[in-house]
Amino acid sequence: STTVHPAIYYATPTQIDGVLPSSFPTGPATVTVSYKGAASNSFNINVVAAAPGITTYNNGTVVAQDNSRPGDPYGGLITLTKSAAPGAVIIIWGTGLGATGNSDTTYDTSAHQTTVPYQVYIGGVLVTNLAYKGASVYPGVDVLVLTIPSNVPSGCYVPVAAVATVNGSLIVSNIGTLPIHAGGGTCSDPQVAINSYQISAITGPARPGILMFPQTAPAGPGAPSQPPPPYQQPPGLPPPL
Repeated sequence: STTVHPAIYYATPTQIDGVLPSSFPTGPATVTVSYKGAASNSFNINVVAAAPGITTYNNGTVVAQDNSRPGDPYGGLITLTKSAAPGAVIIIWGTGLGATGNSDTTYDTSAHQTTVPYQVYIGGVLVTNLAYKGASVYPGVDVLVLTIPSNVPSGCYVPVAAVATVNGSLIVSNIGTLPIHAGGGTCSDPQVAINSYQISAITGPARPGILMFPQTAPAGPGAPSQPPPPYQQPPGLPPPL
């Protein structure tokens, strides 16, 4: 019984990007697109209280800012050569954290938080200081403001995830990665054995991999054959670029 016209960020021949109003009720709904008086077929969606998504670059790195570098270009973006440091206060950008009451159509600095409970994990470590979870100044765009735990692992591809609790169920975001290094600066990752300057220098398509040389003991009296150990994906291995 509720009909709304979402504010539209942009429309292309193949995609429309809009903001579902915060006041829209949860549950099943239908979407119809109209253009120059012609309406499309309707299709079904399910509206939920939260569906967290973390914004990432094409290589999976989280779009985040370091609060200690506000004077840097683009507000202190965290990159492979300007890593986040354990103990730093950072801002992670995303969407879908839940209704906040901020405007769905205009620039809004009122900074309302969502009432949906959240936990954030960095490198498998629970963030204990989640200072803010809610609307940014842009309609439909959310932020998480938090302090990186001091005991997080370091590396160029430390996994990050946000977890919402809705009606007793856990809703997990996509998994992004953060470059983390003590003191900031250039990250280094023991899993890939190269530093961020070398990673940044890679041009064109690239796919990381691992070359393994398992050792096998020869069969013989008193020396039973030792099969090679099963392959295990090392934690934090970067996704294909």
